[in-house]
Amino acid sequence: MPSRLLDVRPTNKRRTIKLVSTKLMKPEKYAALSYCWGKQNTHFMTTSKSIALLMQGFPSSSLPQTLQDAVQVARNLKIKYLWVDALCIIQDDEVDWHREAAMMTSVYQNAFITIAATCSTSSNSGFLQQRKRTLRFVDTRTDAGNYENLSCGQAFHLRLALRSASEALNNSPLPRRAWTLQEIVLSRRTLHFDFDQLIWECKTKTVSEDDFLNERYLPTFFTLSSQGKGNSWWDWVHDYSGRVLSNPNDRFAAFAGMTIYAEAQLQEECLA
Repeated sequence: MPSRLLDVRPTNKRRTIKLVSTKLMKPEKYAALSYCWGKQNTHFMTTSKSIALLMQGFPSSSLPQTLQDAVQVARNLKIKYLWVDALCIIQDDEVDWHREAAMMTSVYQNAFITIAATCSTSSNSGFLQQRKRTLRFVDTRTDAGNYENLSCGQAFHLRLALRSASEALNNSPLPRRAWTLQEIVLSRRTLHFDFDQLIWECKTKTVSEDDFLNERYLPTFFTLSSQGKGNSWWDWVHDYSGRVLSNPNDRFAAFAGMTIYAEAQLQEECLA
């Protein structure tokens, strides 16, 4: 269990949230949030001055929109607790920050599910937008979207014109952020919220609403092998090196969970 969690159970009309210590708690199912903080100079976060107030409770409406959306998803999934780095780590306490950052491996590995705000650019932008959907023709023989050459009597079907799931998993705001590599790889199961569809990703399968990823997809990305099967350690290092860090001092902390995981899997020291 993480040291702190958000108790997101709606206890009254104000739908109050509480920051709680897990020190005396029995193991509980919780969700973790993977998201982009954004470029704002100020964030809604836990500090040494605000922690006492946050543990007394606060309305969910006071949270930035992305965090409000995550609370809504957790509640809809009947999950009582939510882990969010900005609130579950004391951000101005260096000792607490380094201790909790070192626990990232277990935080995401032990989460029941990770809620990924894949399309969101910041803590304020949210990810539960109204969808704008259109239909496109698909040739049943080729599964291609070229309907100009359809002949009379030829079979075709309609499919929602969604951005491809593979595009969402690789070129959205979230995959560009360095911290999120370990957050997604270490998670047992992840629910991605893209602009126009949901994508389910776990250790064995990825399923998307557009049905293009309704099969085993990228499972080797979670698998390490010193014999070359699955992704190598250096594939992860290369992927991480191309991502963005808002604070260069986080370079090693943001990858520490990957190092711990890889060394446990390979039974050897991993150097970056």
